[in-house]
Amino acid sequence: MSKESYESFIPENEKDIMKIKSRPQMISYSNLYDKNECEKVQKIFVAVPTDTDENFTKGVVYVLNKMVPEFKDATISDLSIVHFSEGITNKIVCATNKKNNFKVNVRTYGSYTEFIIDRDMELLVMNSSPKIKLYGTFLNGLIYSYIEGRTISIGDLIDIKSFNDTAKAIAGHHKMTPPIKKVPILFITLRKWISNVPLEYLDPNKKAYDLNTIKEELVFMENNLKNRSDIVLCHNDLLLKNFIKNEKGIELIDFEYSGYNYRAFDIANHFNEWCGFDLNWDNFPSEDTQKRFLKTYLEAYYDSNKKDEKDLEKEVNNMVEDIKWFDLASNFYWGTWALIQAALSSIDFNYCDYGRLRFKRYFGIKKKLLGK
Repeated sequence: MSKESYESFIPENEKDIMKIKSRPQMISYSNLYDKNECEKVQKIFVAVPTDTDENFTKGVVYVLNKMVPEFKDATISDLSIVHFSEGITNKIVCATNKKNNFKVNVRTYGSYTEFIIDRDMELLVMNSSPKIKLYGTFLNGLIYSYIEGRTISIGDLIDIKSFNDTAKAIAGHHKMTPPIKKVPILFITLRKWISNVPLEYLDPNKKAYDLNTIKEELVFMENNLKNRSDIVLCHNDLLLKNFIKNEKGIELIDFEYSGYNYRAFDIANHFNEWCGFDLNWDNFPSEDTQKRFLKTYLEAYYDSNKKDEKDLEKEVNNMVEDIKWFDLASNFYWGTWALIQAALSSIDFNYCDYGRLRFKRYFGIKKKLLGK
């Protein structure tokens, strides 16, 4: 699949970043894929209630009966539900049919996430994954195969096998080829998100961020990053809780933000996630650690088409330099995301402060890159 210029997929009213208007819009990349491909995924016009546990369970039983053969005749009494606390924007549960011990995950979307995420893009990526089976979707969520194991933490990366398996999991995702145009979505997404950044919040304790500053920095980033790095199928949300560790190794889950993008952006994102939501920047990997990780990643990515050691070392060094620049984009991306979530999400998390801290980090990195 050939790489196409992303600029031709930007709507006319979003081409000039400084002129983008503040107006709520749902996120769609529909000009990057064939909508008919989305129809291959089973869908039902039902919403699972999330107001009470009782109503939620009834809704889950209904959609499981309809979409998962192993749950066809299951009743509420047949069902065991375990709630996960890993999702920061979603509600995720593991549902088990006690009659046959068959397990699946059921995820309901967070509030107003359609202003952040294109759900059709997510389905196309998930449906092309060799690791995950997508059973179908309902109005406010989806059902997919359960992966045995636990999420990893920063402590797991001390173990050399887990360290290497994490790099290999990213390489495996980057080699996927869903039916989507090979167009990097970073600057397409940020244009759309900018129009959704609030100019004010209902809560007087939440202070809006200066939108002109955000626009000016996006112009700077685009000018400096758009021609860097290879384009691959990125995950775009490589936090540690999206890696599942089990006896087979480590596998990636949660493809909400996935799409073609700059490879160095995805890996810079991952290195930032070593610092967690509390943003302990001391955990950001050193250059030597990055090189070890990238060497394992590239060996897995090229697989049988292995490069010689000199070529591999050169590519590792180039990626380290690209990651320094895409570290900017990572902090800008999640800073912007947080400012939007501060207005939309019902989850108890201080998105405003988190967003400001990510922008503070952005400006610190920019200063260092420019030698000021």
